[in-house]
Amino acid sequence: MTPEQRRSALWRAGRTAWKLRPTPRRIYEQIKANKGRNPQVIVAHRNFAKTTLAVTVADERCRQNPGHRVVVALRTKDQTASVIREIMGHYLQDCPTMLRPLPVKSEYTWRYPNGSEVFFFGGDNQAIESARGRGFHDGIFDEGGFQRDLAYNVRSVVLPAMAKLGGDGFLLIPSTPSREPGHDFEVLYEQARADNRAARVSVVENPDLTPEWIADRARECGGEDSIDFRREYLCQFLADPDIVVLPGVTEERIAGTDGRPALVQPVPVNMIREWYASMDIGGRHLTGVLWGYYDYDPTDPTNGTVRIARELIHRNASTPELARDITQAERALFGDRFPSYFERWADNNNLFLLHDLAKPPFRVVFQATQKDEKMAQVGILRRLIADGRFVIDPSCVTLLRTLRTAQWATTGKGFAEASDIGHADLLDAALYLVRNVRRRPYPQPGPTLMEQMRIPGAPPEHRSAGIRALRRHMLAEGIEET
Repeated sequence: MTPEQRRSALWRAGRTAWKLRPTPRRIYEQIKANKGRNPQVIVAHRNFAKTTLAVTVADERCRQNPGHRVVVALRTKDQTASVIREIMGHYLQDCPTMLRPLPVKSEYTWRYPNGSEVFFFGGDNQAIESARGRGFHDGIFDEGGFQRDLAYNVRSVVLPAMAKLGGDGFLLIPSTPSREPGHDFEVLYEQARADNRAARVSVVENPDLTPEWIADRARECGGEDSIDFRREYLCQFLADPDIVVLPGVTEERIAGTDGRPALVQPVPVNMIREWYASMDIGGRHLTGVLWGYYDYDPTDPTNGTVRIARELIHRNASTPELARDITQAERALFGDRFPSYFERWADNNNLFLLHDLAKPPFRVVFQATQKDEKMAQVGILRRLIADGRFVIDPSCVTLLRTLRTAQWATTGKGFAEASDIGHADLLDAALYLVRNVRRRPYPQPGPTLMEQMRIPGAPPEHRSAGIRALRRHMLAEGIEET
């Protein structure tokens, strides 16, 4: 049998995985072994042949099963129209003519000789909604990391459509990492990884590639340390600094697996600190309030950590509602004994609101903060986060999402609006707190243990020589006497 005859026989039998190189073939075998466990998420570097891998699975299923139906979602409907023939033409270039699927009416549907069909849709919500009510055996979200509403389209459109025909097929989401932090693709990948439904292949994990090829790609991206190379070829989930305000808020930074203190960790309500509240006023939109303090380093009081203990968000709040919720939050945080040093700072764009909050019966006093040099303030926050000197409590879920996903406005002014974080209002509140916090030790020493127990301490002249020597040693070492 000649090579051409052998290829023709394989096409006829619906066994086309021979087209894949060894590493994509290994992922293909993993996909086949996970049949019915959906969605399967594949994070792979550029030029890995992700589309070829997914189409191979779909093509084999269509050839082996007459009347089979596969849905393929690309980024948008407009993009779908321009690339369908390129995708199918490339894949079918060595397929015998009589075995090729052909476009039906438009190129959005391709039909095989045995009646199986592949349907192409744009991943934008309005386009893929037309797949509702139809049945499919398999689904593909090609480059899902760049599709809007990915999680909704997977869970509310395609998986229910697959359930109509049994739901035991393949739902594949191959992509390189998204440029946007917290994108649905990253979330779906983490969920799939925890359930052994995921695969990840970077260039350093692909033995099909030569060091020279990898070096060329790194050079094209601006070096091995460039964000483009790390995201596109090393498959790291990194935000684009031209889009995202705080690209350093990564999973490693959040968990502290990068060797510095974790961004998210429990923040104790330490009353022997100066406390601050900061508020960004949203008016009809989201208003955000944060409470925190500066935890100084005894060896260098100006190099301590800003700790955020609590958050409050309010949408379209009236003055009485806002005053009530702030008061309740502070009572829950401090109890009946407020810190000796406590300041509130707020956005200066609504001085009338601050005046009303300060008057009886509310008496919630905020000082108006300066807001100049915003980029410099963002830079300070970036450095604090990078150094592990900005910490937030796990209860501050909206603040964490804001730090991860806040983007610059396309107009070049301020932060972009998003449905869940507003205009990144809690980020602005964090900037106000970092700007106004005093980087110094607590201005008066905390009570000693004996003072807390109301036991009078002996004057220095009545203390033993050993205790005096111990106290001098503690002071020299910067250890607080308790």
